[in-house]
Amino acid sequence: MKLNNKQLKQILIGAAFFSTGGGGPLDAGLELIQGISELELVDLNDAPGSSICATAYLVGSIKAPSLVELKKRHKNVAVEQESDLVPGAFDVLQKNFPKEIELIVPVELGGHNTAVSFYLADMANLPVLNADLTGRSAPEMYQTGYYIGGIPPTPAGVFTLFGENLFIEHVDDYERLDDIFRELVNLCDSYDIGVANFPLPVTEAAPYMIRNTLTLCMKIGALLEQAKIEEAVQLAGGEIIFKGMPVEEKYEVKQGFTFGYVDIKGKEGILRLEYKNEIMVAKRDDKIIAAVPDLIGVVNEKGIPILNTKYKRGEQVVVFTVPSPELWRTGKGLEVFSLEHFGF
Repeated sequence: MKLNNKQLKQILIGAAFFSTGGGGPLDAGLELIQGISELELVDLNDAPGSSICATAYLVGSIKAPSLVELKKRHKNVAVEQESDLVPGAFDVLQKNFPKEIELIVPVELGGHNTAVSFYLADMANLPVLNADLTGRSAPEMYQTGYYIGGIPPTPAGVFTLFGENLFIEHVDDYERLDDIFRELVNLCDSYDIGVANFPLPVTEAAPYMIRNTLTLCMKIGALLEQAKIEEAVQLAGGEIIFKGMPVEEKYEVKQGFTFGYVDIKGKEGILRLEYKNEIMVAKRDDKIIAAVPDLIGVVNEKGIPILNTKYKRGEQVVVFTVPSPELWRTGKGLEVFSLEHFGF
């Protein structure tokens, strides 16, 4: 299936809808794909089982300084723009991996994080699989289907703003690798690093992917472009749980994650949404009315998904929930997608 630029934009809007307030800024994602005229989307059923797929993404901090500022601080900045980091990481992985990588799969759904996969696919002239590894956005490496399947997170290629190439092998522990990535971010003055990993044959990877998420995002995005919020929520199998206006938002960055809350005032009282990068729980009158693993998202009255830390006082918003993919509802998946796991 060939996707044009309008369809790619709709996918990103839909991906931001499923991102639960995380997944990076949608406007940055839309800017990133501006120059892509066409991209091939491949259904998992049509992908040769022996083909190697991989994923690539950015790891960073919300408190990152701008690249302009970093160039003033450091003489050895080697990239012209943030988007250079992911192709750089992919090149590191491909040069050190013995088989050719033929397909890209997004690590998660998000306004910017999904766009990164599209940008890489366009740069590398590769198709994208109609799937992702999470079915939403998530704050930790644990929250991918591959973790559930016991698939190691390495080998991995890493590329930094200083042009440094790192190839990491034999790290089987997801938390350990996440710690390594976040330490590298600290060494890069809190700026993003590019990561590419999980080079796998489709037959091994497919059981742990969330299928058909990108075409669903495209349908959701098309509805949100027309501000058809109720129809979008219904198509996603969810429900609207609150309407109102933000009255307060507070957040702080701890251990590389953004912890915060937003209070939304409506006819039914005050709804508080608490987040760790992504929204984890919704409370009304101190009673939990929705929580992970289910998705909790927010759009404004124009249908534009809202990123955590970016709420505007006085703006009318709609809060909705969508049932979690089955992967996160039981066993090993629920262990890493529960309020207890996230410290709530």
